Amino acid sequence: LDGNRRYATIEDFRNFVKLAYMAPAMHHSGGTVCEPVDLPVNKRHFDMVAAHLRLSDKPFMGSVTAGERAQDTVDMAKIVFGDRIPDETVVMSLINASSPLTWDATMLDAAEIYAANNQACIFTPFILAGAMSPVTPAAVTAQILAEAMVGMAAAQLVRPGAPVVFGAFVSTMDMQSGAPTFGTPEPALIMSAVGELARRLDVPMRTGGQLTAAKTSDAQAAYESAAVMGPTMAAGTNFVLHAAGWLEGGLIASPVLPMSPSGRPLVSSRQVSPPSSDLWMPVPGPPSITTATLRRRCQVTAYTTSGLRGSMCTSLTPVYWSSSSVLPRPSPSTLRQLSPPSSVTWIRPSSLPTQITPASRGDSEIAKRFE
Repeated sequence: LDGNRRYATIEDFRNFVKLAYMAPAMHHSGGTVCEPVDLPVNKRHFDMVAAHLRLSDKPFMGSVTAGERAQDTVDMAKIVFGDRIPDETVVMSLINASSPLTWDATMLDAAEIYAANNQACIFTPFILAGAMSPVTPAAVTAQILAEAMVGMAAAQLVRPGAPVVFGAFVSTMDMQSGAPTFGTPEPALIMSAVGELARRLDVPMRTGGQLTAAKTSDAQAAYESAAVMGPTMAAGTNFVLHAAGWLEGGLIASPVLPMSPSGRPLVSSRQVSPPSSDLWMPVPGPPSITTATLRRRCQVTAYTTSGLRGSMCTSLTPVYWSSSSVLPRPSPSTLRQLSPPSSVTWIRPSSLPTQITPASRGDSEIAKRFE
């Protein structure tokens, strides 16, 4: 929120849980929504599970980093749900394979605890095609099927009928730099194939999400996440993880903020009554044209962020006004409000001369250029 990248704390974790609880489009509280490094590793899972139980009434994921921590999760859930465990499933946890073709002892220990208590596990091969698997969609699909079926079968050996979910986290890798890439076409094909396989096995499926390698909530993040979420829905996915706050390939957890066209968070916006929309840009931002007070109105559809209590605002005509009165002050009829209230940023008009600076031009010169 403060625009800086830093390590997370337990307070950040609690805030994310509260945000997920307040978001009507999110049906699940998540698991390790961020890593609270201010707490000891062997004890932080207590605070994390307690946050999910106390601050939200949505389903959540338990700890899987050790078998005893999975048992701690079950014991804490029993305090809340009582005798409903193990007859009912109240916790669903993520069990990742160590691709290629490996299930390590840590994940299987946690899966054994959850399966024995009739709690659901999402058995998910975590694959970057080209690094942990072959690069072709058919080969990746075959590997995902083999790894997921072994995990689900292991749960049935512990407790026949234990609830399981067929998971598939798949992306591609830049074969030149080795960096993970998102929004590419191959994972879309693989997700569709995995959906068919899950329905053939008659088990629920988890895949996809709002995945991006972008470092901030900019246009790259929008395009990449949309290119992943579209095939996710088309594949008939039952459970979607990493659907909010995912940035830089999962290295950053961030609440969604309105962004300026330059990709910087809009930290100082002002809401006004419709039909006008006065917008203040944060510092740093586009340079002021004059040293006098200058207010600009948006010319085209402004940038808005999904999930915020906001809307888009359009200007029917280009409007520029300054205190010198060289340019006419806009009338309310020049702006059309779509769905107030709004919290938007303005988009710099492409016709605005970029060479004009406070030292070289004044309002009279600007007026001549827009006559």
